[in-house]
Parts: sequence; C-alpha cells; structure tokens
Amino acid sequence: MPKNAQWLLAARPQGIVSPSNFEWRETEVPELAEGQARVRVVYLSLDPTNRIWMEDRESYLPKLELGEVMRGVGGDDPPVPDGTEGTGAARHPPAAPTPERHAAAGD
Repeated sequence: MPKNAQWLLAARPQGIVSPSNFEWRETEVPELAEGQARVRVVYLSLDPTNRIWMEDRESYLPKLELGEVMRGVGGDDPPVPDGTEGTGAARHPPAAPTPERHAAAGD
C-alpha cells in the first residue's frame, strides 16, 4: 500500500519559523469512507498565513494544534471525475482522503 508523507506542526515558532517547528512523518494511506474522494497532492504551497495558524491564537481558521498536519491552499467546488487534475482545500498528504465537495477541477 502507498504511504502518505506529512509535515506536522512539532512546536510553535518563537520568532522566525525554523525546521525544528516541523516533523516529517510517513503514514499508511487510509481507506475511503462514503462521500470522500482520493486526492493526490503533487504541489503544496505553505503560504505565509500558515504562520498565523501555527501560533497559539485564533484567526479566521482555527489554530493548528501540535502534531496536526500542516494546511495547504485550495477551493471548494463540486465533485470531479477520477483522474481530473486540479486544486483543493486539504491537508497535505499526497494521497489524502478529502470530502468530495473540497476537490476542485483544474482547467
């Protein structure tokens, strides 16, 4: 079975973000539940807003808890056919099960 590779929040930054704030982990790819689609992530953008989510404060999205998978960026569109390339709002594992409503087709 394929593996997921994940960047986790290991420690809250004190000043500038550093490699010690992250932990790399590989996990088994989970089985899909009803209403989920398998998404293969080929590019992850850790935008500057991740810095806000890494802090111990609330923002427009809940803060990341220690040990949680870092967030990527994406949109919220209807389901797409198998094999469609696009973008989506998901955590970053390369084969993440994602609610179908969070998978957006690309052009």
